[in-house]
Amino acid sequence: MKKIVLGIIVVALLGMYSCKERVPYVLAELVEIEYYDTIQAEDWINVDGVLFDHVTNYQLIKDDTVNTNLVFEKNLLPTTIEDVTVPGAGEQEFAQINVKFDLAYALFTNLAQKDQDGAPMYSFEGATLELSMGKMRFRRTDGEKIKVSTSKGYGAAVRKLK
Repeated sequence: MKKIVLGIIVVALLGMYSCKERVPYVLAELVEIEYYDTIQAEDWINVDGVLFDHVTNYQLIKDDTVNTNLVFEKNLLPTTIEDVTVPGAGEQEFAQINVKFDLAYALFTNLAQKDQDGAPMYSFEGATLELSMGKMRFRRTDGEKIKVSTSKGYGAAVRKLK
């Protein structure tokens, strides 16, 4: 009887583990990310284990001189449409639309940060014109592969180039 109960528990645990949602990822030496669609506040991108969350008040946080580094410390990125409150306008909220360049540049800026030794972790390839169209290519400076995963329905294509 104990063997049957133990067998049922093992099968139940294996069933629960196999039902766990798996997140697809790209593993490559050279990665290209191209923004093409809407990015929402629930969206995220994970690069080498660092989770970047998209927030609707990105510009407000970024423009606050007290919290300038908060954007980089918390790994925040903008959404396609942000809520912006204009001081002196009766505290009304307005919508700011971020284009593909804004999204790619924010991620580029975060990835271009230097490590504790002052060395860059990533090198970037391509022209500034590509970045302005929402596309960026990068590789690790130590030659290791980059692992990138995104939330379901993320509005960017993540491609393995090499």
